[in-house]
Amino acid sequence: VIPMTILSYDYNKQFIIVKQKPEKHPYAASDRGIYPAGRDTIYYWLIIKAEEEVLGPLDFEKFKELRKKYGVPNELILE
Repeated sequence: VIPMTILSYDYNKQFIIVKQKPEKHPYAASDRGIYPAGRDTIYYWLIIKAEEEVLGPLDFEKFKELRKKYGVPNELILE
């Protein structure tokens, strides 16, 4: 579900969190529709397993906000 390249991830029974640096999509004229800040930015993803919901790509501030909103434990870390 999450395009390459995955830099870091962590998970538990409820959540998967991911840190990602995108690669250029071979068929897209522009990555701006997929990645609002372009490919040279690190993005974050939050997957809520029970709801089968994938949230991302997110900037770090939005990722922190959603972690708090959904109660993602601090034990899940991204390096």
